[in-house]
Amino acid sequence: MASKKLVQQTQRNAIVIIVWSLSDLDTHLIINEEGNIVEEYRKLHLFDVDLSHRIQGGSHISESKYIEPGDRIPDPIYSPIGYIGMSIVFFVFFILQSNDLRYPELYRKYVTRGA
Repeated sequence: MASKKLVQQTQRNAIVIIVWSLSDLDTHLIINEEGNIVEEYRKLHLFDVDLSHRIQGGSHISESKYIEPGDRIPDPIYSPIGYIGMSIVFFVFFILQSNDLRYPELYRKYVTRGA
């Protein structure tokens, strides 16, 4: 069950809430209007890059050191605005970017499944 405060909000307002949690699993949750977690998505494509040899002062970013990748593409979830497919984004230098966008098969699967 999701946190008590989120459950109360979903039940009181009859809404669906989408939650992102950065932990060792980098997880995206959809909580329905009854307050139940109806789907979970764990980031499939982790972001690992070493810029130290290409850019002076460049850094090394390695999500795989801290995050366990997901192993499945969940089915789209029905919501009052239509079917929702999930992916994870991250912030780099104030730019919102989805590492999953580099792998279009994720979104292709969502389209074929009705999202």
